[in-house]
Amino acid sequence: MKTGRPNRIGLVLLGILLLAPLTFAQLQVGDNTTLKLNGMAGLGWTGTYDGNSLNSLTYGFSGNLTGDYYDERFLNWSINPYLNQSRLNSNFNSTSSATGVSALANFLSSSRTPMQFTYQRDHNAEGTFNVPGSTGSYRTVGDDQSVGVTASYLPEDWPSIQGNFSHSGSSYEVIGNPGGGSAHAAAFGLSSAYEVFDTRLSGSYTKSYGSSESPLLGQQGGTLKTDNSQDSLQFGANRRLSSWSSGSFNFGRSHLNADYVGARTNATFNTISGLLSAQATKRLSFNFHANYSSNLSAQFLSEVFNGSKAANGETKGLSFTSSYLNYGVTSGYNIARDLTATGSINHQVQGQPGFPDVSSTIMNAGLTWSHQVLGGSLGAHYGIAHYFSPLQVRTNNQTVTKDSTFTGQNAAVSYGRTFFGFATSGSFSYGRSLTTLLVGYVQNNYSANGSVSRNVRNWNVAVSGSYSNAHIEHITVTDSSNQSYAASLSHKSLGLSANYSRGNGSGLQVGSNIIPNPGPGPLPLVLFSGESYGGGLSYRPVRRWTVSSTFTKLKYNTLNLGQNSNNTSEQFFLRSDYHFRQMYFNFGYSHLTQGFGVGPARPATIDTVFFGVSRRFDIF
Repeated sequence: MKTGRPNRIGLVLLGILLLAPLTFAQLQVGDNTTLKLNGMAGLGWTGTYDGNSLNSLTYGFSGNLTGDYYDERFLNWSINPYLNQSRLNSNFNSTSSATGVSALANFLSSSRTPMQFTYQRDHNAEGTFNVPGSTGSYRTVGDDQSVGVTASYLPEDWPSIQGNFSHSGSSYEVIGNPGGGSAHAAAFGLSSAYEVFDTRLSGSYTKSYGSSESPLLGQQGGTLKTDNSQDSLQFGANRRLSSWSSGSFNFGRSHLNADYVGARTNATFNTISGLLSAQATKRLSFNFHANYSSNLSAQFLSEVFNGSKAANGETKGLSFTSSYLNYGVTSGYNIARDLTATGSINHQVQGQPGFPDVSSTIMNAGLTWSHQVLGGSLGAHYGIAHYFSPLQVRTNNQTVTKDSTFTGQNAAVSYGRTFFGFATSGSFSYGRSLTTLLVGYVQNNYSANGSVSRNVRNWNVAVSGSYSNAHIEHITVTDSSNQSYAASLSHKSLGLSANYSRGNGSGLQVGSNIIPNPGPGPLPLVLFSGESYGGGLSYRPVRRWTVSSTFTKLKYNTLNLGQNSNNTSEQFFLRSDYHFRQMYFNFGYSHLTQGFGVGPARPATIDTVFFGVSRRFDIF
């Protein structure tokens, strides 16, 4: 192995740091600048086996440089550089040896005009490709960089002004999958708030742009491209009308121009909402509400690209809501301390491109009860709703629209109690209602979860589980379910854990994430199903020695743009640390096997071993 001059210089400097005694606590530069630098430096041997054997003597460093000028309220900063950091030789969450820096600076932080600057750059850092409901993630490796600026003007008697700007870019590859991916994003925003005549006014404007090119799992050279640009103007007002009532109003106008694998959306939409709340008596309350969206489908897609909640999944050939109007009244009455009755009447109008509007009326009534029962806490709710609405029904193997009524319901129950030292809890919920985004479809969903734990002398044992299922009638592609189980055993010097999850559903791939059940239109969905399981260990045999280990196994099938892929990932990690005074002696081992595809393609396998020593230090 050849060692260049820079590596030799680095090793010499590292040796000096490892052997040097602790020095100054901080450094005074001139009359107005204070600096403080501390961190961790390490030296070790790394062996990597990925079909080829690579052995090297490596050094690593992570530092924290803080300081201020004149006064920390005037200007302060924090800079965190790191070199060759991984979970094998440090607490950095990466299997690969990552190098980079993160920085933060605050200017006039305690004044009425504060500013903040952030910067981050990572090289060869580990990332994740996420599947909904999984206890683990597929591993990626790549580079990323981001910069951000925020500034505010906060006068005492004038409207406040806040501004922000951010820009980021990244490139990565999913280990074991052909091809790579990249993403770029930029955002600018202005907001203001002011209170006049006891009315709180607020407004904002945001403009954002994002693009991504993601590898399709299991496809040689296949990519999924997305582009979106968004503008949004928001205005809001809320006011206390009297001692027993208050009101709020919000208006927004947004424009979305997006391209998802050739499916283009170019829409401008308005959103309006209003709420009037009244406490008529000590027991009786009312809420009058109204909500309007001129293009609900575009609104839901905008939320997906912004990383907000997603809508229900759909496929081509369905009727999607364009304009949407909902208004009504909800009331609540406290019958007793533990019993509350609720009721509501809502009317909604769903517009469809090229078709007449669809109107629905929903009447809802429910009871909520909570009480101490048999030494535990019991909570229960049951509501029933009657819908007057055109529905999609199945007749002679065809789905047709008919004027109809149906009864929906929602129920939930929860209970928690300690039995013979066991702390137990459980809950169950069920709902059947009309969908919002799809016109005339009924959705069903239910979920359950429970947990048991107990302390036995110095030990704690706990188990938990959950299950959920969602289904839209006559649309099987939107079915989704997820079940997960977990167990743990812990002691002051030992911890054991295990988990298992299984799920299936549909989603929209945006970058390196699959967003579950997205909207808003006939976009190509990713269908996924599979399971994951794993475990963890932490052990401290003696006071100075700690051992930790984790294991994760993922097996998922995905169907994306008509291409099926069988995806698997097996990840194992072991680390041992022994510290003596300021010295740390490290051993680490990691194993990753990850593959994607439809045939017997050989997955990528990477094994890494590390032996080394590191030391904490304070330079100044």
